[in-house]
Amino acid sequence: MLVILEEMIPVIAMIPAVAVAMILAAVAVTPVAVAMILAAAVAVILGVVVAFS
Repeated sequence: MLVILEEMIPVIAMIPAVAVAMILAAVAVTPVAVAMILAAAVAVILGVVVAFS
């Protein structure tokens, strides 16, 4: 039983580091995703304007 706990310690220790890394990655990616969505929206609007003009 103790052996299993000892093997689990590094995994448990890694969880917060992985969570922090994921949060940082999400924060880094979000502006890019927002920019892409805005660019797509602008492209659609321009396409509609050109189509109806």
